[in-house]
Order: sequence, then C-alpha cells, then structure tokens
Amino acid sequence: MTASIAFITERRERTFLVLAGVFLSAMTLLNVVGITRFIQLGPLALAVGVLPYPLTFLCTDLISELYGKARANFLVSVGLGINFLILGVLTLGAVAPSVPEAVMPPWQVLQLAAPVTLPNGTVVESEVGLFQLIYATTSGAVLPQCWLTSPHNTVTCSSTTSGSGSRGANTFGSEITSARS
Repeated sequence: MTASIAFITERRERTFLVLAGVFLSAMTLLNVVGITRFIQLGPLALAVGVLPYPLTFLCTDLISELYGKARANFLVSVGLGINFLILGVLTLGAVAPSVPEAVMPPWQVLQLAAPVTLPNGTVVESEVGLFQLIYATTSGAVLPQCWLTSPHNTVTCSSTTSGSGSRGANTFGSEITSARS
C-alpha cells in the first residue's frame, strides 16, 4: 500500500510541475514575444504573445482545484518574480553602455526603409538597434503583466457542483479579483 501512495504522490507532483511549467512558459511567452508580431485570426488582429495567455488561466484553475488556492497563489507569485526579473534584465541592458560601433555585430542594427513609431512613442528613422526594438516591444507587455500578477490580485477558483453535496459536474472558472473588494 505504501508503494502505491508514493506512486500517486509522485504523479501528483509531476502533474503540478507540468502545469506550473506550462503556466510559466505561457506567461513568459507573452512577455518575450509580446507585441512583436500580429496575426489575422478571422476578423481579429491579435498579438502572437497573447495566444498562450488563456493557458495561464487554465493552469491556475487546475492547480487551485487539485492542489489548493495557496499553491496556485504561490505559482502566481513566482510568475510575478519572473516578470520583475525580465524587466530588470531588459532595463539593465537598456541603461548599460553599448560596445563601440566598430565591433558591434552587423545584425545588431536594423536598417529601416521608412520612419517607424515604436510602442513607447519614439519615432526612429533610417536604423534602429535590435535591442532597442526588443526593449520597446517587451517592456510594454511586462508592466501590465506585473500589475495583473501583483500581490493585491489573487487567484480564486470557483467550483459549481451539482446534486446534494456530490462533486458532480464541476465547472472551473478562475477570476483575478482584487483583495480590496
């Protein structure tokens, strides 16, 4: 009997790691890919970075239901830490001095045919640094994500049950609700 309990515990932990990995990967994809490319999906023009975002809600719902709200909130807090890490590395790269232009790899500077307005409002002409472009598109996605996963927002999982106390057909729905309400 002890071997079967150990087996079940191991499977539960592996499942948690898979769900946590999918959550963190989807969240990071949103931040890194962000608004770098838009695709046409029927009548909608969507940023590629938002496509994996619904997976974050599915994962937090499943983790909250299977492992408890505390573990789901911890995972969201880890995601917040990752967001700050991404923002910190990007900011460090933006403020650190660049190498001299003579030793800079040629793919670090993109030649532009026409002026381009970056998401932060800066208009660049003739050429733009690859990192400047990445920083402008990524930092705009990370800041709202930091707000969504900040400590004053919590993950709640509502489970609607049918029947008299049975777990029946569960409907999982996650909401990010403000702790102030």
